[in-house]
Amino acid sequence: MIKKLLTADIPKFISIVSNAYPSMDAHKPEIRDIYMKKFEEICKHAKEVKVYGCYREKELLGGMLIYDYKMNYYNHMIDVCGLGTVATDFIHKKEHVAKELVSYFIDYGKKNKKDFLLLYPFNVMFYSKFGFCPGEKMDLYRVKPAHFSILKSKGIMRYLEEPDTEDIVKFYNSFSQKVHGMILKTEMEKKAFFRNPEIRTVGFYDSEKNLCGYVRFSFKKENAGNWLKNSLVIREMIYSDTACLKSIFSFFASQKDQIEFVEFTTVDRDIWRLFEDIYYPGEVIIPSVYHNSNIQGVGLMYRVCSIESVLKKLPAPSDFCIEFIVHDPLSGKDEHFTLGSNKKKVSVSMDLGSFSSWSIGSISLEKLVYLGKAFITDSCALKELNAVFSFLKPPYCTTSF
Repeated sequence: MIKKLLTADIPKFISIVSNAYPSMDAHKPEIRDIYMKKFEEICKHAKEVKVYGCYREKELLGGMLIYDYKMNYYNHMIDVCGLGTVATDFIHKKEHVAKELVSYFIDYGKKNKKDFLLLYPFNVMFYSKFGFCPGEKMDLYRVKPAHFSILKSKGIMRYLEEPDTEDIVKFYNSFSQKVHGMILKTEMEKKAFFRNPEIRTVGFYDSEKNLCGYVRFSFKKENAGNWLKNSLVIREMIYSDTACLKSIFSFFASQKDQIEFVEFTTVDRDIWRLFEDIYYPGEVIIPSVYHNSNIQGVGLMYRVCSIESVLKKLPAPSDFCIEFIVHDPLSGKDEHFTLGSNKKKVSVSMDLGSFSSWSIGSISLEKLVYLGKAFITDSCALKELNAVFSFLKPPYCTTSF
């Protein structure tokens, strides 16, 4: 049975999390205390996040966090929810605890009329069986400060501190309302913004002294035997335009006498064109002669929760209507949905994971058909369909959960 975690079971849940994710160091008393306070606050006060436990015969065998979010979906602010901290008791693995938790999460999304479900996977294949599919790949760069272009002036910049929280959130949410895939910050995130003393925040301002970007970063030792060698790890980098991005890069370039590398992630496939040189530590030459510039990873996964609601936010083609035949891996059934009202009909069939990837903008319909992941009754209509949905772009999300 899945139900909200009892306050008395928080210590047990932390122990389960500690064994499921040992690198979180939740076994250490000082870290454990932090998690105790966090989960107590969630259970008693948080509105946008809830803790659920999987109970069998009154014994807690696992748990999860469910987050309620607002996400930008092609300029529509839609209701979505995220799944995090899925953990199963170490001695109760392979007893379908995780499956029960994820199934409840999907039902929660349907009951609460969410358009999409999101999660960061511990195992991509496991969640694929539930109809989740990866969004855009994330690029990780480690760039030498000297390889960033430097401007004559870094512009107006200053450290941001707790009294600046409202301005930061206002700027971030304004940015999010313009960018597909971005999630509005919650009250809980707002409260935690300056909680970690290891993370510094620098704000960048335009000529009218309006906040136009910020960078949150921490330091990382590059060499255990040399305390002078450190790198910057960028935790969050938000900028409103290219001018602000160049000011941020100029700030990075000015650190070349102290910092070994600037490490950051992005889904911008072309950002490397702003670097003075391409170099990645431990560089490998890819045949025949291609220089490794970064590493990539698959992460955030999406699952359409309400196909009907999502289709209402997409334009209908004028020359024909589309019948989407979507296979749900959980029910094992094919569901039929129509977009458009023209008498001429084109049918497109695919599984839920592929539909989720297409509708979130991670892959085109043409590419799905080419890869054999989707099938269309009239191949001549494929080019026109691609033109109709040419606005679909990969999502950009900086929210961790």
